Amino acid sequence: MPRIEKRPIDPNIPRSTLSTKEVAHYLGVSVDTVLKWTKAENLPVLRIGHKHLYKIQAVDQWFENKTRYVEPTLDAKESYGKLRVINP
Repeated sequence: MPRIEKRPIDPNIPRSTLSTKEVAHYLGVSVDTVLKWTKAENLPVLRIGHKHLYKIQAVDQWFENKTRYVEPTLDAKESYGKLRVINP
């Protein structure tokens, strides 16, 4: 069976979806992590057969909802070399 070649994407046409590999690159994680998040963390996906398409806006919204902002407790210089007690 001959292999079907992908057509180049026209940069003049705005895209609203990304492939799994593109989402991984976009978020800076591996493809396996994107697939894991799709199954376990409810990352929104459109499945067409075996192909996964992710809406960019949905990925951004999902990521913002999952993001937690943590206030630093001590400056790095202040905490260097000091013992810290970890409460169970």
